[in-house]
Amino acid sequence: MSITMPRLNQLKTRQEGVTAFAGLNRNLRIRENEFADMRNLSSALLPVVSARQRRRRLRTLKDPNGLFAHEKLCWADGTAFYYNGVKKGTVSDSEKQFVRMGAYVLIFPDKAYYNTHTDEFGQLDASFTGSVTAALSKLDGTPYGSYTTGPEEPTSPQNGDLWLDTGSDTNVLRQYAASTGQWVTITTVYTKLTAPGIGKAFGKHDGVALSGFSQPELNGTHYLVEAKEDYVLIVALIGRPESAAVVTMQRNVPDMDFVIESGNRLWGCSSQKHEIYASALGDPKNWNQYMGLASDSYAVTVGSTGPFTGAASHLGFILFFKQDCIHQVLGSKPSNFQLDTTNCRGVAEGSERSLVRVNETLYYHAADEVCAFNSSLPGGISAALGQQKYKNAIGGGIGSRYYLSLESETGERELYVYDTKLNVWMREDSASVRYFATCGDALYMLDAAGGLWLLCGQDGGYADETAEDEPPVAWMLETGDIGFERQAAQYAGAIQLHAQCEAHCPLYVEIQYDGSGLWHSVYKHTPTQRSSMVIPIIPRRARLIRLRIRGSGDFRLHSLTMRVETGSDQYAAW
Repeated sequence: MSITMPRLNQLKTRQEGVTAFAGLNRNLRIRENEFADMRNLSSALLPVVSARQRRRRLRTLKDPNGLFAHEKLCWADGTAFYYNGVKKGTVSDSEKQFVRMGAYVLIFPDKAYYNTHTDEFGQLDASFTGSVTAALSKLDGTPYGSYTTGPEEPTSPQNGDLWLDTGSDTNVLRQYAASTGQWVTITTVYTKLTAPGIGKAFGKHDGVALSGFSQPELNGTHYLVEAKEDYVLIVALIGRPESAAVVTMQRNVPDMDFVIESGNRLWGCSSQKHEIYASALGDPKNWNQYMGLASDSYAVTVGSTGPFTGAASHLGFILFFKQDCIHQVLGSKPSNFQLDTTNCRGVAEGSERSLVRVNETLYYHAADEVCAFNSSLPGGISAALGQQKYKNAIGGGIGSRYYLSLESETGERELYVYDTKLNVWMREDSASVRYFATCGDALYMLDAAGGLWLLCGQDGGYADETAEDEPPVAWMLETGDIGFERQAAQYAGAIQLHAQCEAHCPLYVEIQYDGSGLWHSVYKHTPTQRSSMVIPIIPRRARLIRLRIRGSGDFRLHSLTMRVETGSDQYAAW
């Protein structure tokens, strides 16, 4: 008697794999070569995923107030300003904004400067107060002497006599020429202001504000035709010599929220006054120099509402940001400067330090996402970061990478790196970044605790005796849900990881099934030497699986392959 046995269908299997990985993607549906979460991973070797480079703490500042790079690294520590590790001057104990202009490092809000070529530290603004004598003078500083004042011509004049004609709305100084019998107008008349030390802190052509004189012609804004230690010359015609007990002369620099350099000028903006300013050409000390020249200072009022949120110079464009618009200054000199406004996503309030140029693109944090700006309109690039809201962004750049520290709604910081060539985001850690600075081929970071860190590149000599490398980097990567793209009856029957690890650093692999939130350990190994390994994983049958790999030290993930099995549709569950 024969028995007929049921015929078993052979399982259909196929191989799937990922050999080219991408970056972070925090959205619900992601590709199988992307990661739902990560820590301390780098795009440097993509498509191979690797751990980031170890950082080195070079020194610790007591009160970190700013970090910047000129030809050398500079920073503010409390009330001290350092350049190339050496104290160069004293500043206020407040957060600093540094600007580079030629040999100068400009320091705001202190309105101070450091000249890297002459080693001079000083103030952009200047002031003098004291007793001043004012008298008409020639260009060389010699006095005109006595003259007649009145509306009528003097009688019986001699050659060279002076007459201050007051017969019209504007006074005119005239000199008698016996050869022609005419009173000749002196077109430009100077007044000499004399006092011990009056011109010591000032320079020729400085724009100054004067106050304290009884004659209105002397008060107000003037430019210095000449400046010597004990006298200065201005263009002014006064009715009589004057000695004033308390006169103040000031070279003022406006209070500005943000300051940049473009076209050999400093540019700044004031939210309080709704104004944009430019210094005189090549002269960061002068903001009120108006001589009718192409090198003059410049100021304009803007009509948009809200505070300024940042400023940048990009590809020759002078850009001032608000949260919902960009003001762009066009032109080459004050006579043709004009203001153009574009209503678009600007810099988020509090994210002014996110403005960083990487290669030919300007990146910044807007109110709802991170934007890239070339020369027309900004475009969003941060969809992969998900729906989380961030604020107070701080940016840095090196090579083709844009470093961005973001503060979450809970106040925690997260450091991301955007690879502009590969268009992928990587997450590093929760470093409490305050400032970034790129000096040569090195990127530095100053954290909230005062730690000055070298993130990548070669140290330029800023390490002190306390310098040390951080411990082996603790890294982690987490895949998205594997299985979304398959039919309901298909499962991952086996998974194989090809990885490379550093010696004596443990490696852990964990798995999660069907979105349960529970992680199950499936592999642990501590290699005794640096080695490549193939890690086999046999998961239980599940509709969706998620992998988490973590460890420390150097790490590379080359590939992830899996055997997909097709089961029965009868019991396939979603």
